[in-house]
Amino acid sequence: MLDVKKLPNNTFLIGDFKISENIDKKNLNVGEALNFDISIKGRGNIDDIPELKLDIANATVYDNKSVKTYDMMDKKYGGTYKKSYSIVANEDITIPSIVLKYFNKETHSVKKLKTKEYIIKVKKETQKDIQLYKQQNSTNNSSKQIIEKKIMIIETSDNQKLLYFFFGFITAVLLCLFIIYIKNNRLKNRQEELLLEKEIKKAKSENELLNVLLSYIKIDKDLDKMIFTLENGNINNIKQFKNEVIEIIKQNQIKN
Repeated sequence: MLDVKKLPNNTFLIGDFKISENIDKKNLNVGEALNFDISIKGRGNIDDIPELKLDIANATVYDNKSVKTYDMMDKKYGGTYKKSYSIVANEDITIPSIVLKYFNKETHSVKKLKTKEYIIKVKKETQKDIQLYKQQNSTNNSSKQIIEKKIMIIETSDNQKLLYFFFGFITAVLLCLFIIYIKNNRLKNRQEELLLEKEIKKAKSENELLNVLLSYIKIDKDLDKMIFTLENGNINNIKQFKNEVIEIIKQNQIKN
C-alpha cells in the first residue's frame, strides 16, 4: 500500500528550480514602454507553472503568453519557462517581486523563487517639449498636404506595356512552380509521417518503442511527456500507448 503525502499549501511544483529576471531600462519618458522578462529553469513538473501575472498601480501591463520548453537531462524531466511583459507608465512605479514556491524532494522542504523589486522613474514632459512636438507635427502635416497636391499623369508606351506583360507572365510561371513545390513537399512529409507510424507499430516491446522515439526528444512537449512515461515503465497497455503516440505525431505533424 502506498503512503501518499500531501504537498504543503500553495505548493504545486516538485523538483529543483532557479529564477532570473531582466529589465531593459529603469528610467522612462511619459508613455514610453519598458520590457521585463522572467526565466525559470530546472528539473521537475515545470509545465505546471501557470501564467504569472503582474499587478502594478498607475501602469499599463501588456502580458505576453509564456513560452515553455521541455527536455530530459540525466533521466530527469524539466525545461525552461519564459515570460515577458511590456510596461507603460506616466509616473514613477514599482515592479513588485514575484514569488513562486516549490517542494524540493532532496531536502524535503519548501523553497521560494523570488525576483528583485524594481523602482522605475518616469520623466514628466515639460511645456517646452509639448510645444516643440506640436510645431513638428504641424510642419509634417503641411508637407503632407503639399505632396498630395502634386499629382502627375504618366502615359505608358507600347514597349512598356510589353515589358509589363512579360514580367506578369514570368511571375505567373514562378507562382505555379511554387505551388507545385508546396504540394510535393506536403506529399513527402506525409510519406515520412507514415514511415514513422510504421516503425512505432512494428515495436513489440517497451524497449523497442523507446529506441524508436528517443531520437525525437525535444521536438514536441506532448511527445516528450509520452517518452518520459515510457522510460519510467508506467505503461499498462502498450497497444493503446502506441495509438496515443501516433495521434500526437499526426496532430503536431512530427516527421522523420
